[in-house]
Amino acid sequence: RRVQKAKTRGEVGSWGEAEVDKWQALLRKAGYIAMDICQFSEAQKYMEERLQLLRERHGEDTPHADIADALDDLGSLLNNQGELDGAEKLYRECLAMQRKLFGEDTPHASVATTLHNLGGLLMNRGDWGGAETFLRECLTMERHLYGEDTPHEKIADTLKALSLVAYRQGDLEQAEKLTREALEMYRELYGQD
Repeated sequence: RRVQKAKTRGEVGSWGEAEVDKWQALLRKAGYIAMDICQFSEAQKYMEERLQLLRERHGEDTPHADIADALDDLGSLLNNQGELDGAEKLYRECLAMQRKLFGEDTPHASVATTLHNLGGLLMNRGDWGGAETFLRECLTMERHLYGEDTPHEKIADTLKALSLVAYRQGDLEQAEKLTREALEMYRELYGQD
């Protein structure tokens, strides 16, 4: 409520970086708490307010890591609620911003997460080709970030998603190969049982 009052009085523009960081972190935390207790409309309000605060502070069209993060968080909330059109728009805006911030071909964990999120959303839509494109780019980036032969949960999760895509596309041999690779990695990470 303090953020809303400050906006009404025109104070947000005069806030320093520390003040904005504090409030955006609180709004993010409030959004996640609301999600955890299934108060999705409240979560959306907090996440939208966070995004608006960051855009007011940094500029509507200015690429900023916190704005990209807020876009991804709000996209994930909408995706989980089945609002795929809104989620896809936010994910694509986030990805474009991340690529401006970190470079078009520069591996970055946040970019990999957004690629995975977009791939998952397209899987929910039944767009298997589109999902495969984003998930393959995600896998390449994750292997670069975490190591080609290093077991990592994110890599295993992406392999698992790609196996479902291959299965849905009728490529059972590829689906089995990817499933086995994901399973082997999960076993390396968490043990045989």
